[in-house]
Amino acid sequence: MIKEYSLDGVWKIMMDTLKEKKNLIVKANQTISQLDSDLHTTQLTLAKEREGAADVVHRSTHISLLGIDFRKGVFIFLIAGILALLFFIGSAMVAKMKLLQAASKEKIMIANLLTQELDEFKHKAMEKQIKLARELQNERNKLAELKEKHLAK
Repeated sequence: MIKEYSLDGVWKIMMDTLKEKKNLIVKANQTISQLDSDLHTTQLTLAKEREGAADVVHRSTHISLLGIDFRKGVFIFLIAGILALLFFIGSAMVAKMKLLQAASKEKIMIANLLTQELDEFKHKAMEKQIKLARELQNERNKLAELKEKHLAK
């Protein structure tokens, strides 16, 4: 047989131990909750920092032009292509202008030659006309003399 006061003492010690263990469990659960809360906050902060780092990396590797997002390599290739196209068009225009300038010089030279030939032709025609006019006048004078001789007789 067990004495009641011994059993009460054991029971009380056991209840105190259970209370103490429950208190420890409650404190451990509070610590776990606090650590979970801190972990969640840290995870949110880390996610924001990673997002910020990803944004920095994205901004360092991309260029936005007129609202269109380009990678830097594609942008450089695009600009180089546009510049090469402009250079090609400019070179083609310069070549075309030189051809047109050469053609216009040739046409001006031809026009000058034709004008010169026309002036020479006019000069020769004028000389022929003057010569014919003199011959005609000589013939008129001869006819007039003949008429005077004929009338004088």
